[in-house]
Parts: sequence; C-alpha cells; structure tokens
Amino acid sequence: MKINQRLRNDWQLYLFLLIPFIYIIIFAYIPMVGAQIAFRQYTARLGIWGSPWIGLQNLVKFFKSYQFKQVVSNTVILSISTIILEFPIPIIFALLMNSLNSQKFKKFSQTIVNLPHFISVVVMVGMLFQVLNANTGLYGALMKTITGI
Repeated sequence: MKINQRLRNDWQLYLFLLIPFIYIIIFAYIPMVGAQIAFRQYTARLGIWGSPWIGLQNLVKFFKSYQFKQVVSNTVILSISTIILEFPIPIIFALLMNSLNSQKFKKFSQTIVNLPHFISVVVMVGMLFQVLNANTGLYGALMKTITGI
C-alpha cells in the first residue's frame, strides 16, 4: 500500500495525534527556551534574547562556590528521605484500610485522608485556623470546657 493512500485512508487517526503533538510542543519544548538563562548574564531589562551569552560561567561559579557541597548534600538527603518516607506510607495506609471490617469507618477515614487533595491550600489553612483558634475555635471551646478559663 502506498503511503499517500494510507494517509488518505487514516487521516482521522493522524488528526487525533495532532492534539498530543501540539501539547508536547507547547508544554515541553517551548519552555526549554527559558533554559538559556543559565548560560546568559540575564537581566530582566534586556530579557532572554538581549542578555549577553556567557556559556558555562554560571555553572563554574556554582561548582566553585563554598556552598556547593552543602547544597548538593541537602538535595540528596531530601530526595532520599522523600523516597524512603513518602513511598511506603500510602501502601501501608492502603493495607491498613483493607484490613478494616467497618465499612463506615473505612469510608470516613478515606474521606478525611483524601479531603486536602480536593480543597485549596488557602481554604484548608483557613479551616485549620478556625478549628484551632484559642478563642473561638473547637480547640478553644474544649479548653474552656475542660479548664474553665
């Protein structure tokens, strides 16, 4: 079968491929233009294209910096601790939830654990401030009830 014939027959499939292709171009390749900032003496006034090119000078300055070892070790420690601490916790939680007998408690727990993923951080912090407020929140009301102060 000739290529032109195949293109003519399957043009709808190629049209479907156009959407992810455009997505990749916009969100993966176009932002790479900004990576030039690492190789330029960047100033906001001149912009990316107007700033002078200095090559690897910024990277050499970073590698010779007295903070280089500290920055790299902090990055490695944070990455390893994130992998060690954050990887098993969801698995352990899922196994614990699977072992529960009470369907109501299981659904309630899953809702409470997953709720922060559906509420913005600003709203979540506002709710926490309201609950933990020493004067008007739940915490304050409990403290007044228990201590009488």
